[in-house]
Amino acid sequence: MSDIIVKGRWMQMCNFTHGRQLKHGQQLYRSRKFLIPLLGYNGSGKGTNANAAQKAFEGRAFCCTMSEELSDAKKRNPELKELFEKHMQAGTLVPDGPVMDVAFEAWERLFKKYDIIFSDGNPRTPKQWEMLRNWADEHDILIPGAIHVDLEKEIILSRLEVRRICPECGADYTAGRDS
Repeated sequence: MSDIIVKGRWMQMCNFTHGRQLKHGQQLYRSRKFLIPLLGYNGSGKGTNANAAQKAFEGRAFCCTMSEELSDAKKRNPELKELFEKHMQAGTLVPDGPVMDVAFEAWERLFKKYDIIFSDGNPRTPKQWEMLRNWADEHDILIPGAIHVDLEKEIILSRLEVRRICPECGADYTAGRDS
């Protein structure tokens, strides 16, 4: 484990940063940027846990929800919207390149304001992970590890059965059980 200063206190964090091992006692400065992917099924609590961590870091961290970023990007770019809709209708995955371009743009924008980004929904494929690692190396962003939120199938299903999506704005929310 390496020591990382967070808000004047020491926090233990994994000493592997996508292939680079930090020496014991090596300090990382406050200006260092971290990207932490959140993995898990829909309804597993990725966003809920990231929002709690965001509060704990008191304004230095942000949870970037990739579905929201992709939705916003489609509103701004008709060609991207057409590409996404084509793949959705065909039941295929959107190519990794356009998805990661949206992610990179979002992270670059967010790292101007935040030191820690929790990425909910990206990367999803081995190719996206490889692209993320290369981008992070080029931008001197550390990926100390990924957080995998794992719950029992029954709990996830009970959460998803009350989840709804607003047809107007695309935001998701939890409805009452009688909805």
